[in-house]
Amino acid sequence: MKPKELLELTLIKTVNYKLKPFGRFLFDWNNGKRAKRINVMYIGEIDTLHDTTMPLTDEQDKMVVKLMLKHKTDVYIDDRFGNRYYTRISGGWTEIGHKKLFNYKAYLLNNKLEDSDDTWKNYIENNI
Repeated sequence: MKPKELLELTLIKTVNYKLKPFGRFLFDWNNGKRAKRINVMYIGEIDTLHDTTMPLTDEQDKMVVKLMLKHKTDVYIDDRFGNRYYTRISGGWTEIGHKKLFNYKAYLLNNKLEDSDDTWKNYIENNI
C-alpha cells in the first residue's frame, strides 16, 4: 500500500475594500438591557462569515479601530458588494450579518435615504 502524498499550499488573497461607516451600530457582549436598544447587537446573535476573514496588519488594525471610534460604529459597508457588512474581529476583517443591519438597510432603500446622522436619529426615534 502506498503512503498518502501530502500537498502543501500557500494561498494569498488580496481584497481591496472601499468601506464607509454604516449607521451607529455597537456590539454588546452580555445580552443585557443594552442589547435591546435598536442600535446595539448582542454578539451571540451576529452571523460571522469566518471564511471571509482577511488578516489585518498591526497598522491596519489601529487604523480600523481609530475609524470605528471616530464614527461611533462597529459596522462598515462596501456598496460595491451589495448588502455586505463588515467588522473587525480577533482574526481580522470579516463579513457579518444581523437582522438589525438588514432592517436598517431596507429602511434606507424604501425611503430612498442616505446613511447619515439625521437618518440614524430618525430611525431610532421612530423605532423602526
